[in-house]
Amino acid sequence: MLKNTCLLFIACLLLLSASVSAQDKEASPKSPENRPVLKTIPIKYADLRSIVNLLYPFNNSIRVDDRMKVLTVFGSASTIEAVEEAVKKLDVPPPPTKNVEITAYFLLAKRESSSGADLPPAVKDVVAELKNVLNYQGFTLLSTALIRTRDGEGSRVSGVAGEGPTAADFGLGIDRLSIDPGEKGPTVHIHSLNFTISSREPRAETKSPDEAKQSHDNFAQIRTDIDIPVGEKVVVGKTAFASAGNALVLVLTAKVMD
Repeated sequence: MLKNTCLLFIACLLLLSASVSAQDKEASPKSPENRPVLKTIPIKYADLRSIVNLLYPFNNSIRVDDRMKVLTVFGSASTIEAVEEAVKKLDVPPPPTKNVEITAYFLLAKRESSSGADLPPAVKDVVAELKNVLNYQGFTLLSTALIRTRDGEGSRVSGVAGEGPTAADFGLGIDRLSIDPGEKGPTVHIHSLNFTISSREPRAETKSPDEAKQSHDNFAQIRTDIDIPVGEKVVVGKTAFASAGNALVLVLTAKVMD
């Protein structure tokens, strides 16, 4: 679509340039319409060189000042008018950058059944599906994390998940995310998501206090690219964690903020 628009715009410029040239030839050398004029046109939003490239039919009439970010146009009044009209269409402010809110749920899955009373309503439907798909019947919420960033940017959050024996240090990072408006609703594309979690409990075979401080019973990591339709919950991955037979499940949701 963008390529077709640019081609159409360039075709219009060529026709406009030809029309201006014809008008200049028809005008008398002494007429005001054919008298050379010097005009400086500031560029506020667009890339200066990109605009000049699109205005190539008038290149012989245009000089560029990168430092001041202006175009200096020398030519007939009709040429000046044509360049000004083209700049009005090209030099427009970019659309506002939208904020994106990512909520992450860290679920601890166990073989044994549990009531799930501590589960927030937001993930109960996901847990019901996971019980049917995975061989786990007990789910508890270790923690939640919230990342808020902007379209085209990334972010990172870290902290402690869980309490007591299941307490663990986690890190959740996103290199970059982007928003696809989509026909059925926006989708957030997460590029290079990196989730790590490590238990604070020392290994059973630790022999010295110093080793106990530096060791971890478990370490888990999930690295991937993922698409999250806005308003839906996406299970990013599952990895063994905490003790034999248990697993950590990462669930994400996305919200686009106006």
